[in-house]
Amino acid sequence: MTIKAETNELKQLGNDLVNQADLLNNDIKKLYNVINNMSLYWTGIDAQKFTLTMQEQNLKELEKLSQIINEYGKYLTKVPECYELLEEIFESKTSYL
Repeated sequence: MTIKAETNELKQLGNDLVNQADLLNNDIKKLYNVINNMSLYWTGIDAQKFTLTMQEQNLKELEKLSQIINEYGKYLTKVPECYELLEEIFESKTSYL
């Protein structure tokens, strides 16, 4: 059995995803600020509906997406360790043959 994985690249990709999730979180915070400040320039029922929809639905979904990206990035950084362990186990088993 042969499993090939570029462990260093997987770790780097995982770290890159975690960094991208952090950047997305920063952008989400900026969006919250922009939406909150819109009330200075736009009032009325349409403005309230827009603000509520953005804050309670759209931005919440973006936060969930950011969390998923972050978790997947962390997962990718752990995968190489599993591959390395599997390789060690497999090599030790085949050395007996």
